Amino acid sequence: MDRIFRLVAILVTCACLPVFSKPAVAEPQFSGFLSDYSQLQVVPDQPSALSFLSSDAHELFERYEATMVDQPEIIISPDSKYRGAKPDELKALSDSFRATITDTLSSKFQVVEEPGPNVLFVRLAASNLHIKKKKRLTDFTPVGLVTNATGVKDAVRAAISDDIAKRLSLIELTIEAELLDSETGERLAALVVQRGQAKDKTAGLKQEPTSWKELDELIQAFANRLVCRLTSARPPDERRIDCLSL
Repeated sequence: MDRIFRLVAILVTCACLPVFSKPAVAEPQFSGFLSDYSQLQVVPDQPSALSFLSSDAHELFERYEATMVDQPEIIISPDSKYRGAKPDELKALSDSFRATITDTLSSKFQVVEEPGPNVLFVRLAASNLHIKKKKRLTDFTPVGLVTNATGVKDAVRAAISDDIAKRLSLIELTIEAELLDSETGERLAALVVQRGQAKDKTAGLKQEPTSWKELDELIQAFANRLVCRLTSARPPDERRIDCLSL
């Protein structure tokens, strides 16, 4: 029974995320990215986080020997004060997130491009983005400053991130993720977590902005704890790792 309780938090504690000093006040917003939101439950002591774990996940997670990471989606909220974004920047952000996850997973698991037996499929989106344009009109992104097919080069990633940070402030976002069996499509776990808060006079909510740096940290935390939980599901109990300390 203790083993099951440890695994019940497989996505909440793995994916999931470091505690920051100013958690979001509002409930997470649903973009439609996940296949189903009806099964999600509020995470204890984290009103801005919802999660789901299938009843047989504790058995299935031990079987996976490889992972397949889908291209993350970037979804700007229709309620965002500013909704403009350069296509190259959105692709660079998405490629950067995928590179963070695949690079971290590859330290312990094979990362593949095709579904197959014992392959876990990872989907993720940075949705509900509320952004605000800074008063800088002279910033210029050179044509061709894009990523290559195999990943994100460090120099390109840094240049894109720097350009976005100079032009746009990130006010609010929601991380949405789910883990699926790559062959059957069965959903094993799902997560929705909100960070930051756009001002909402009607709801009486004050603006509590997040940042691009925090978004990067959330993606890295997701990757670190996913690897930790998948790895620690295999050894005997006495060798299990405290993934929450990561």
